[in-house]
Amino acid sequence: MKRDWPCLVSSVAMFLLMAIGCEQEQPNSVPSTAPSTITPSTTPSTAPSVTTGRGGLRGMLVALPFKPKEFEQIVADHASGQLTAQNDEIVLPNDKAGLTVDGSVYITQDPSGDGYLFRTWRGKGRNFRGYLYWPTNQAISQGATSVIINGPGPNPGSLWSSEVQIKPTSRAGWYEAGFDLD
Repeated sequence: MKRDWPCLVSSVAMFLLMAIGCEQEQPNSVPSTAPSTITPSTTPSTAPSVTTGRGGLRGMLVALPFKPKEFEQIVADHASGQLTAQNDEIVLPNDKAGLTVDGSVYITQDPSGDGYLFRTWRGKGRNFRGYLYWPTNQAISQGATSVIINGPGPNPGSLWSSEVQIKPTSRAGWYEAGFDLD
């Protein structure tokens, strides 16, 4: 049986492009942790805003952008009590859930101050990339290239602690963070 490989590759590429660009936030929808559905937009002028939502494909295919102002507002909202954490996880409200790949921010508590992990890309297994905000950590400020932080565990609501690689960004207190078993 002869296979039409260029057609198959083209079909897969088209599906992936649609998955990245066509995830839509449904107006007046009930908050959900269920995977987002993919619906193509009709016209650019009437299409709802594009979002990754919880469990979206976009953060698995392309890294979400670094948005320090929005991330810092989440940290400030947590410090003021507007956002609360359960088991060191802040589940973001729907209007902010698209800032991370899973709609959550993970906190590592430390006597000198808390660290906040914003995951912007998710790979296979526990692999991820993202940004760590931890301006008060002494080891990091003294040039450490890795740090132990909390992140999502294998089951919903569970956390794991792991050593992740970090690299300072140009913004004070912010670090690129990543975990990769490969």
